[in-house]
Amino acid sequence: MNEECAISVIESVILGFVQGMTEFLPISSSGHLVILQNLFGMREPQVLFDVVVHVGTLAAILIVFSKEIRELARGALAVAVPGHSRDRSAEWMMVAIAVGCIPTAFIGVVFSGHFERMFASMTAAGVGLVITGLVLESTLFKKGIETDEGARSPERIRLFHAVLIGTAQGLAITPGISRSGSTIAVALLLGVERESAARFSFLLAIPAILGALAFELKDQTSGAVAFPAGADAAMMISGMLVAAVTGVIALKILLRIVKRGKLSVFAYYCWAVGLLAIALDLLKD
Repeated sequence: MNEECAISVIESVILGFVQGMTEFLPISSSGHLVILQNLFGMREPQVLFDVVVHVGTLAAILIVFSKEIRELARGALAVAVPGHSRDRSAEWMMVAIAVGCIPTAFIGVVFSGHFERMFASMTAAGVGLVITGLVLESTLFKKGIETDEGARSPERIRLFHAVLIGTAQGLAITPGISRSGSTIAVALLLGVERESAARFSFLLAIPAILGALAFELKDQTSGAVAFPAGADAAMMISGMLVAAVTGVIALKILLRIVKRGKLSVFAYYCWAVGLLAIALDLLKD
């Protein structure tokens, strides 16, 4: 195993599991990875490993939301090819996703360096988790409306909703701030129906994950990201598969919890882990 690929198969499985579960449950994958690396001395994964576990979580979204993605693809085809019947709902959803990506991209490009410095601090991750808990708890005060046939329409995601949800997604590059938790909570606080809030959150995540992957790779040489062979390849594939499988499980769990209006139950976990991380970091110093 080369020096660049400095994590073991066991670590790859652990990191893949953590990535898959915490990417979708509203408890912050970045916060947990920072804490794991600090507590157990786990080395930061190389860029390629980080990419492949994110590919695993992206695959989970594509599997769980395959129907919605097919609808968006048909809508895009109808716009691009004259003569196809138009799907206004799909077209509107594509517009909303595009609008939501604007603040996400702006925050990611302009402030990424500032937020990246926080990844060295377990206290920063702990504070982020405490904030995530507060955001989740806030959904108790104004929950999304109950699901009904009229509320299922994607037009319930308005453009100003998309801007605010996209802003929440951009700010979630902070370690400890949950992307799924913050985007769904903002949607619920805006009065969006629960299932629509979750659906839009994860459809919006697709271009965000793809953009993050491109951003991670842009400064790497072709040799640094070439896919390895042998044991290194097995380690990469195991991490990706674990992230994908656990991601599907976590995503389905979260969708059920959101549908029942119980998103706030994760607040207590975030507070407990966040405060513990802060305390351990202070004791370490």
